[in-house]
Amino acid sequence: MRPDHQFEAWAMQLQRDAQIFIAINLIAGIAVLALMCWGIAWSISVVRRWEQREEAKLRAFQRFVANMTAKESPTTDHFRAD
Repeated sequence: MRPDHQFEAWAMQLQRDAQIFIAINLIAGIAVLALMCWGIAWSISVVRRWEQREEAKLRAFQRFVANMTAKESPTTDHFRAD
């Protein structure tokens, strides 16, 4: 094999290797981006569920306070330091 044919074969192999490397990195980049999007969506759903639980606790407490009798309800006199 002549030296210039050997160089051309080497250059073509290098080009194929570079194309494979780029393709693998592109696929890996897309996979990482998809995982990041999934993570963001998951964290948003967790925060929303937490907010709903906190709102439910607040509504339950508000119902509890609204249903208290006047005797059960603390007044400002109750908290006054003598």
